[in-house]
Amino acid sequence: MLDVVAEGAREIVVELVGITASEPSVVGTLVQTNNVLQARGGGLRLVCSAPELLDLLELTGLDRVLQVSTLRDEASVPPCT
Repeated sequence: MLDVVAEGAREIVVELVGITASEPSVVGTLVQTNNVLQARGGGLRLVCSAPELLDLLELTGLDRVLQVSTLRDEASVPPCT
């Protein structure tokens, strides 16, 4: 993900699979990445269906900062025009 950001991406969709709520560094990386993308006029979109991760995003308030979808189709980035 950080390589894509370094290449100048504005919008990224990340599917949170195989990540547990006990990995706090992941949350920090997501927030930092979102901040960089927002500064470029874009943002980070998450796809997450794991209840424990959805609970963590809600408890930390990140569900209000990051775009979170439970279905991949809902989070897809529209094509550039």
